[in-house]
Amino acid sequence: MWKPTNQPTTPGRPGEPERPAAPAPAAPSAASEPVPATRPVATTTADQATIGKSLVIKGEVTGSESLYIDGRVEGSINLPWLNRRKHDAEISEAKAQVSEQDAELEALRNAAFGQIQETLAQVRSAKKLADLYKSLLQPQAEVTLRSTVIAYENDRTDFLNLLDSQMTVVDIDLAYFQAMADFETRFADLEFSVGAPIDRTRQPHTPEVTK
Repeated sequence: MWKPTNQPTTPGRPGEPERPAAPAPAAPSAASEPVPATRPVATTTADQATIGKSLVIKGEVTGSESLYIDGRVEGSINLPWLNRRKHDAEISEAKAQVSEQDAELEALRNAAFGQIQETLAQVRSAKKLADLYKSLLQPQAEVTLRSTVIAYENDRTDFLNLLDSQMTVVDIDLAYFQAMADFETRFADLEFSVGAPIDRTRQPHTPEVTK
């Protein structure tokens, strides 16, 4: 290789050592700077059930959460959130049935109350008639009979009048017993309508019924 020989050379100063070259400043290392930590991104997923590839379900699958099917289901799947319209219709139908049943119950209650009121009115009427015979008509008939007997003994009336007075007493007594029998029948009907026995000691005449 060719080297130049005619170039002047600069002689060094005697007794002066060479100074080593200063090292170049090192570039700042990227590793020395703090690296801001990255925040983890939070992800949320809804509850979900999974049927894997190797699973085979025979029958009915029911639930209220999300379902991922990767396997095989031989049967029916009933998830309410999948059939919301169908279930809303069923709920509406059930509410309509409840309203209808409530209306029927209220109608039955009103009918029963009306029957109780009607029977109670019959009980009061029968009792009133029986009391009328006992407290007014029977005493009057007996007084009339005694007066007729005295008149017959004193030859102031005939036998037919005496017989008629006696028959009047018998008829009134018979009517009284019939009124009492009708009262007992009506009272039994009232207890049947109420569905429980009625204490007569607390209600000396006729019971009161409130709705």
